Amino acid sequence: AVVDPAERTAAAGLTSLARAIALVPGPAIAGALLVPLGLGVPLIATGVLKIAYDVSLFALFRAHPAPEEVTRGG
Repeated sequence: AVVDPAERTAAAGLTSLARAIALVPGPAIAGALLVPLGLGVPLIATGVLKIAYDVSLFALFRAHPAPEEVTRGG
């Protein structure tokens, strides 16, 4: 809802590309952390990264409500 209908395909493609690129180093990093530090470290690290991602998206888009959320006449 934040992206114009004409730009949705391009936005979805860009999002998919970013996710695919982010998936590449994940197993190597998790393996490197797993051996010296223990089983829980990769899980905690991914949780912290997910929280940081969610908070950054909220901060970026809180001033830009979706068109469906804009109140009419008020």
